[in-house]
Amino acid sequence: MGSMSNTTVDMEVEVDVLIVGTGPAGASLAAFLGEYGIKGLIVGKTSSTVITPRAHITNKGAFECLRDIGLEEECRSVACPIEMSMFQRICTSMAGQEISRAYMLGNGPITHGEYIEASPCAHADLPQTKLEPILLKHATQHGFRLRFDHELLGFSKNAKSGRIESLVRCTVTGGHTLIRSKYLCGADGANSTIVRDLNLPLNDRPFQGLALNVLIEADMSFDVAESDALLLFQTHLMTHSTGLLHILTRPDRPQPSFGVIGILRFVKPWTRWVMILLAAEGVTEVTATEADILARVEELIDDASVDVKIKRISRWTINECYAERYSKDNVFCLGDAVHRHPPHNGLGSNTCVQDAYNLAWKLAYVLKGKADPSLLETYNDERQPVGEYIVRRANDTRRSHSTFYGILGTFEPQMEDRIAALAELQEDSEAGRQRRAAFQKITEEMAEDRDGLGQEMNQLYRSQAIYPDDEQDPPFIEEDSKKAALQYHQSTYPGSRLPHA
Repeated sequence: MGSMSNTTVDMEVEVDVLIVGTGPAGASLAAFLGEYGIKGLIVGKTSSTVITPRAHITNKGAFECLRDIGLEEECRSVACPIEMSMFQRICTSMAGQEISRAYMLGNGPITHGEYIEASPCAHADLPQTKLEPILLKHATQHGFRLRFDHELLGFSKNAKSGRIESLVRCTVTGGHTLIRSKYLCGADGANSTIVRDLNLPLNDRPFQGLALNVLIEADMSFDVAESDALLLFQTHLMTHSTGLLHILTRPDRPQPSFGVIGILRFVKPWTRWVMILLAAEGVTEVTATEADILARVEELIDDASVDVKIKRISRWTINECYAERYSKDNVFCLGDAVHRHPPHNGLGSNTCVQDAYNLAWKLAYVLKGKADPSLLETYNDERQPVGEYIVRRANDTRRSHSTFYGILGTFEPQMEDRIAALAELQEDSEAGRQRRAAFQKITEEMAEDRDGLGQEMNQLYRSQAIYPDDEQDPPFIEEDSKKAALQYHQSTYPGSRLPHA
């Protein structure tokens, strides 16, 4: 599979496990396998760990996995506590009118107790830039070797030895290494060559949209105050608005096609941020200059006293794709390679970590002779339904957001109509009442985007590794999809997440 013929091999290596991809999925898998005493090799075609924040919210399920190998406290030491991500806000701009705010991630008085009861592992804002080095350090200190600047060219199974033979090229020297492994694990991201070469069936909807991540420095802080155990950073824009997400519409300005809507989130309170710019429907290419993008970011912040510097701009497409199978023979895929979706609901890297956790213990048991290789078949049975669910869930939330923006008049082509729609939301008129009712309804429907404890914790595994035959009653399944997404139902039924005592 892939191009391997007529290539001079400079080196040959044998390992138990070869992992391709050094992101959250691959790095987690190497860390978990290393903890079990499995030695292997992890390679990535990048030159370092990720340099842009990307994924950031780490949920209870992922933290429980990290806790299991002793990494929870180290991860929390470089994360921001979830209390600093109090709200989701809808505003005309950072300095402009606030249209709506809602508690999120268990910070509200109604959900706070449910979040505490569900797990001792609280959510935290842990950027991918901080998580990856911790995982890879743990992996390399527990038996895994790491090689950046190494690109997988192809792989095949040796019929005689049964091993997977992978050809890897060093992008620095141009040298080629043939790696023979008992297992190959593809954690090579949304453009996975391993998924492609395995010809794993994909349920893939066409291009769903375009967005820009704009990493900026914008110092909005001027004072620091100590309150209890939490360090609160006070700022003229953030004093009463400590939100995780600030959705910015700016109806009173022309809408550039590359950034109709802005979503601002902090990376480092309150001086480093990512502004996500959502392109207009149908836009497939961004031709805007850095100056154009900076001007739009400054408009959305809307405070001349804030000096904004762009550090990096990256483009990404909105995906709606999941693999219908995660493995073939001795090749296993995980993470974004098999579930690709927008960041709504914050399930992406968390699912990557939990894919890795599930696969790691099964590989370790088989490699140590504690389990039959058929155990590995249960990886697909248990994790594929989770991946399918989160892809659908994230994109359903994205579609709800589009409805929400429509009610606010954000998509009206004329500036006057956008301003009028927002004004109508406050009118004492029948039209105003109808618009407010629609706004309230869609805000309530979007609750699982803010407080989706159930969608994070309610997974019920069904596979040959699960023994339910001596259970007298069937498992509880919440038929109401909204309740299932919002509320965690603790259960000891086989295949459920084991509740904490």
